[in-house]
Amino acid sequence: MKLIQRATFSDLELARTIAARLGQRRSATGAPEPPPSYVTFGERGADAEGPPEIPVPGTATVPIEPAQPPGPMLPSSAPPWAFAPPEAAPVADPLGALVAFARADGTTEEPGLPEPPEWSEILADCRVLASAQGVLLLDCKGGLLESSGDWPVAGVRAVAAKLQPIIEKKDREVPGGPVPLRLGDRVLTAWRLTLGPDRVTVAVLGSQPLAEEVRSGVERQLLRRS
Repeated sequence: MKLIQRATFSDLELARTIAARLGQRRSATGAPEPPPSYVTFGERGADAEGPPEIPVPGTATVPIEPAQPPGPMLPSSAPPWAFAPPEAAPVADPLGALVAFARADGTTEEPGLPEPPEWSEILADCRVLASAQGVLLLDCKGGLLESSGDWPVAGVRAVAAKLQPIIEKKDREVPGGPVPLRLGDRVLTAWRLTLGPDRVTVAVLGSQPLAEEVRSGVERQLLRRS
């Protein structure tokens, strides 16, 4: 069994006496007390601005930002969607206009590249432009490509068969020159035109020979197909 010895009154009195003597000795020598070895906070004036600073010997002063108050807390009964992250904004597709899209029949087409118009549409526009009764177009061999408007009872194919040898002879003499032909009480103005690799024949049926500026407009319409 270990015995614990308690401090008696005489022991306490002795400790007080030793402490008093040490204090008298320090005051008699006049030596200042050594500074503490730990870091102390610097004092700040009443007009100091900014966050408090901690001076650390041998290092740069680092400001301490004041703590920000916490944001509003969602109640525990908030719905699940309240905790979901915000949805990202949709990103536009810069190549959308260049990507081929599928048609209903399964074929594809490049947007911005329309198909050339049909010959029937072009000849209808030529007939309106020239205020003509009819317009026809023959290929390089004299075959009928397309016709528009009203033609004599004999039919447009009979007119085309008689027209081809006449226009070929005239084109050898004056390439591209117009040939006016009488067809009943109407005038048929015919000439040859280069469309792509082929040389085609154009004929416009009207009440009078076709003027030069109108013929140029008809040629521009036909070039839409080339």
